[in-house]
Amino acid sequence: MDRKFSLLSDHEIVFTGVNLNPRKSIQKPRIIPLYRKANWENMKLDMNNLHHDITLMNEQKAGVNTLWTHFQTKLEESIGKNVPKKTARKKDGSPWITSDIKRLIRKRDKWFKRMKKSGHGGDRDKFKELKRRTQREIRKAYWNYIDSIVSPPDLIKPQERPNCMKRFWTFIKHERSDGSKIVKYNL
Repeated sequence: MDRKFSLLSDHEIVFTGVNLNPRKSIQKPRIIPLYRKANWENMKLDMNNLHHDITLMNEQKAGVNTLWTHFQTKLEESIGKNVPKKTARKKDGSPWITSDIKRLIRKRDKWFKRMKKSGHGGDRDKFKELKRRTQREIRKAYWNYIDSIVSPPDLIKPQERPNCMKRFWTFIKHERSDGSKIVKYNL
């Protein structure tokens, strides 16, 4: 008996493509005003001058929007002149990297350049030894850092315990890979 196979259904396969690579949002450096170091005497003079300007503008029947924009611009100018600012660095750094480890990283990178330039086997061996040593030191420093956060020493006073938990949750927050609350754990 000869049979022909045919489709008995009108269903088709559903095919989708999904990009599962999370995008890490990089924190931009932000400017922080240092109000403790502000020149308050100059600010008071600027605000007195601004008060006289607004009084004159009000007598000339200026509109509310004009008065507001004048007040806002003069206030921002005064803050810009009299309040020093600093740029906050981003918090994506690795606090377990010490100056000794940074020195070791620079030494490793120097030997990598030397190895690439010369091509000698001795330089390659020295670079590999430095690379292993650097990785070992970074891992050791990282796990010591994690250990100090997760299990703080018993010598901490009870009133200082909340500070330890703050360090723990700050670490967890900074391990987030992006703003969509996907968390990666290196524990």
